[in-house]
This record gives sequence, C-alpha cells and structure tokens, in this order.
Amino acid sequence: MKFDLQQRGQCDVISIDGAVMVNDVAALEGTLQRFLTVGRYRILVDLQHCSYIGSAGLSLLISFANNCRRWRQGDLCLVAPPPYVVSLLRLAGLLSEERSFFRIAATIDEGLQILGDSSGEKLANRSDTATLETGL
Repeated sequence: MKFDLQQRGQCDVISIDGAVMVNDVAALEGTLQRFLTVGRYRILVDLQHCSYIGSAGLSLLISFANNCRRWRQGDLCLVAPPPYVVSLLRLAGLLSEERSFFRIAATIDEGLQILGDSSGEKLANRSDTATLETGL
C-alpha cells in the first residue's frame, strides 16, 4: 500500500494506492491520527486505486469517521470506492438505499462539496449519516 496526502482548502485528501493489508493498518492509522492532532477533521479517503481493504482497514475507517464527527467538527467521505468496497459496505450494513454510515462521492471535487470546503455549512445537516459504536 502507498498513499498520497493533499490539502484542499479546509479538507485533507488521502489517496490510497494498492491493497490495505492488516500490516498496513497501523501506518494508515498513524497518518489519519495526525489529521486529528492538528485539528483537521474534514477528510476524503480516495479509494479509486485501492485494490483491497479488509476488515481491519474498514474498522479503522469507521473509528476515524466517528472521531471526525465527534462534536460536529467534521466528517469522512469515501471517494470512488471500487465495487467490491461498496459490496462490503452493504454486507456490513453500512450502506443501504435508506441510510449510509459513510458519505460517498464519485470524485474528489464532489467530496469537497459534500464536506463543505469553507464554512462547514454542509456539515450542519448530517441526518443522512449515522454514528457507529466500535470497540476500538
């Protein structure tokens, strides 16, 4: 797994390339945690080139999304998840026709609009997302 980081206005983009294996999760977690440490809570995770993400990686994304959403400070948006990731989210009950745990965008620009790239107005109405309790 390789990843690239970009700052786009008030949002940060982490683009994942390759497979997120269980031994990669710690490095990914450290990178994501740095965003929270410096007060950056609007995160786009670009999965366009992600070839695999297992349960440990998915659990990390759930936990991190909850941390971003705490006290309405931000959110996490998945960008261009491959079909197998969408299927995994549906199987895990995190994505349905009625409700989705993750915000999902087709492009980074769409993700920036979803998260609200300036004042956070888009984050105020988050009735379409849910918070999930995890044991992490």
